[in-house]
Amino acid sequence: MPSVPLARSRVTSSLRALLAPSLVLAAAQTAAAAPPSAPAKLVCDRLLEDFSKSKVGAFPTGWRSKEASEMPLASQEGRFVVEQEGGRKVLHATYRGQAITIGKAFSGWDLKQYPVLQFQWKAVKLPTGGNEDSMSQNDCGAAVYGVWDIGFPFSVNSLKYTWSSTLKVGTEISKRLGHDFVRVVQSGNSGIGQWHTLRVDVRADYQRLFKTSDPKAPSGIAVLTDADATRSEAEAYYADFRLCRPG
Repeated sequence: MPSVPLARSRVTSSLRALLAPSLVLAAAQTAAAAPPSAPAKLVCDRLLEDFSKSKVGAFPTGWRSKEASEMPLASQEGRFVVEQEGGRKVLHATYRGQAITIGKAFSGWDLKQYPVLQFQWKAVKLPTGGNEDSMSQNDCGAAVYGVWDIGFPFSVNSLKYTWSSTLKVGTEISKRLGHDFVRVVQSGNSGIGQWHTLRVDVRADYQRLFKTSDPKAPSGIAVLTDADATRSEAEAYYADFRLCRPG
């Protein structure tokens, strides 16, 4: 797993920790983006995570939180628990008093060959009034990050795809001097309690938002379900992370 240099901010240090090779890994709130939509014809034949190697009732294998002190919170208290749903395993995320992001580091994601990330999620509870463009309401029911190790002084770039309580689909927010971007890909209570499959063109998003023609390989992915700013509740499920190539 790639290691990420020391970060300067709460968000950056969190994301960098999520990708660290040590016992510690995690992210706080950062941002992400994506343009219109992914190419229509895709072959999603590279599996990133389906939780099949994790035990039901346990914290997911290969994932980490920022600090060792957060691991009991994330696992023993059931904040991130693998569950059996029908014929597959899924990750159940529940906010309980403290926002914890967990991440999985990996290498070898060739964005030229596999530009699109596909994932499934199901929001059960959205934070009341959650708004990622407001510091006082900066919560989201579900979020999936792409994270890049870019080195000193900023350490990490991130794209954060969110299910927002209030913001319109397509809303994009720049944070941390343009090193983090949020893009709202689902919004409000429409479709809540149902599984949704999303495809985001990570390569095109990164090229457009970070203004580069040749993005480097992502260092990992992360997920967040939180409601600390709004002091409310949030709950979601995640499943079946895959990389897709043009078909």
